[in-house]
Amino acid sequence: MKVNQRNPIRTASTLGAMLLSSLLLGSCGGGASAIVNAGIGGTGIVFGAITGFGSVWVNGRRFEIDDSEILVDGEAGTQGDLRIGMVVRLDVDTEDGVFDGSALKLEFDDEIEGPINGAPVEDGGPGSGVKRFEILDQEIIVDATRTLFAGTSYTAIAANDIVEISGFRVDDDRIVATYVEKVGVLGLPESNPEVELRGKLSDLVAGVSFKINDVQIAYAGAIVDVDGGQLAEGMFVEVEGIFVSHTAVNALEVEQEDEAFGDDVDEISLQGIVSQFDSGGAGLADFLVGGQRVDASTAELDPEDLASLMQNGLEVEVEGEIVAGVLIAEELELRADSELRSTVFSVDPAGNSFVVEYPGLGTVTVNTSAQTLFEDDTDAALPDFSLADLRAGDFVEVEGFEVGNAVSALTVERRDPNDTKLQGPVDAFDPGISITILGITYPVDPFASYAENSVTASAFFAEWERRRGGERTVFLV
Repeated sequence: MKVNQRNPIRTASTLGAMLLSSLLLGSCGGGASAIVNAGIGGTGIVFGAITGFGSVWVNGRRFEIDDSEILVDGEAGTQGDLRIGMVVRLDVDTEDGVFDGSALKLEFDDEIEGPINGAPVEDGGPGSGVKRFEILDQEIIVDATRTLFAGTSYTAIAANDIVEISGFRVDDDRIVATYVEKVGVLGLPESNPEVELRGKLSDLVAGVSFKINDVQIAYAGAIVDVDGGQLAEGMFVEVEGIFVSHTAVNALEVEQEDEAFGDDVDEISLQGIVSQFDSGGAGLADFLVGGQRVDASTAELDPEDLASLMQNGLEVEVEGEIVAGVLIAEELELRADSELRSTVFSVDPAGNSFVVEYPGLGTVTVNTSAQTLFEDDTDAALPDFSLADLRAGDFVEVEGFEVGNAVSALTVERRDPNDTKLQGPVDAFDPGISITILGITYPVDPFASYAENSVTASAFFAEWERRRGGERTVFLV
């Protein structure tokens, strides 16, 4: 067993860092090497979806928030107001380009709140696992396996449900939802609920109205909190107001917001959706992630062939610094917390899923979606390889997210048989005996090595016993 640093925010190799990094069992290969950026102390930004608590896990790392300022929709909040799937921004001290383990401030603000206009439509037909619907002229995309729901579900969500959406903005009028909470139903009991929306304003009639996309915003008498006190064409704002119709809102407050993160930031870890990527143009040298311009032309890529996989709509994490408004990426990776490498046991094309087997130990279900990238790296090298071409007995490598004891796949690669691998958040462990990941319990080899042989088994598990409360830590097997 060997520990390798797999944390997207890489740190120097201290005992604590190694015990909170990745664990390899059996016949696996190594992980990524540690990278420490030169620099001086400052304040960095971490922006991404919450994946666990204790205190809070964002972009693969745990941050203490016990003493942090917490703002929820602009008001003072507590950790009890937060939920897995919510997209948050943390301000964190940095030292020599490395994030400190404690956040100075955590902010959560939903992307949009309002009633659903029309019945959600399954993208690609029934069973696709992806639905689209509109709220105040903005398209919301939800995924059966990757979107977290509260008060409703992927199957139950319906027209006229009033919902709060947290997620990643693709462009001015599209949001990929990571968290959906139902807060009411239009007309039950009121027909004019409070709503929130964000976007660039246009068609401004000073003191009277403006538009966000095709929604008319009447703002006479509203509180206006913008630079200089006056609205201007193209300004990015958040509106809180009263629902009049699916294309009209009476504003109570209009507040200016930044689309990106500022002109200069010492260190940033940004999770979001790729847009304005042009493989035939600037390629990795110029694209957007969540509205932030990125130059990843010299970045370390994970996976190494990410340049060939890059396309608009991918969910990625970028790390680096912002200089003159451009994020100069040091690392660019597909977002994933789980990796499987083993043999296909069965395939269910109608259910958009397949099962991977670890002989003698168990199986893991893999769910695919419209965002899953398929690649055939065998001698057959099928150019349009898809789930329909996958067969029982094929050897695959899968990267994706844990949802329950299943994995929602970002990439599926068919390849020649190799060493098996299992990576994911730890469900449980019995010190010195076994570790359970994705519902599969692996016995611990008595000859396993720990943390590059730098600690004993007893020291390793003793530290885990002390630290494990509530933590979602990624292990490799």
